[in-house]
Amino acid sequence: MEKNPLAAEQLRKVYSSKIFESINEAIPNYRKAIIGQERAVKALRFGLGNRAPGFNVYVSTSDTNGKYSVIKHFLKEMAQKDPLPSDWCYVNNFKNPYCPNALKLPAGLGKGFKKDIENFIIDAEKALAKTLESEEFLQNINSIKQEFSQKHQDLFLEVSKKAEKENFFLKSTPMEIIAIPKKGDQPMTSEEFQSLPEN
Repeated sequence: MEKNPLAAEQLRKVYSSKIFESINEAIPNYRKAIIGQERAVKALRFGLGNRAPGFNVYVSTSDTNGKYSVIKHFLKEMAQKDPLPSDWCYVNNFKNPYCPNALKLPAGLGKGFKKDIENFIIDAEKALAKTLESEEFLQNINSIKQEFSQKHQDLFLEVSKKAEKENFFLKSTPMEIIAIPKKGDQPMTSEEFQSLPEN
């Protein structure tokens, strides 16, 4: 039997790098990030499984190696086993704005509640604008203005009478009320006022 010698090219197999790229794409990001991170995965599983009050997991990452994908994967895995959690909505506390009130709602109702509040605010703004433009509201404003204007006039008249007994005229400006000394029935000039004795 005659032996055929093999050429050098036949003695080695060359693989395209594209094969490895497709394998790399097929592996999920969280699996890539787990490689060599058994201790971190164990700690994460322990942390996420601990339901003791006040216990939590803090993760700080720039997500350069898919660490965020790992955490997301484990949370998704746990969420599928657990019952749906309640929705929590934080609303303004009018007595103490720094401590909002927490409302616990059945799972899935939080978004609907938020939408209802947004619609309520829109409706309230429209109703308020309509009320402020109504004839009845404008009449009430005019009535209040007239009442206070009358009170202002009555008080000014009363103070003016007291000032007159002390030989002063009262002059009202938009900013202040000025007391002007008088001589007889006329306001005193600056020269006359300066010439008065010190007492």
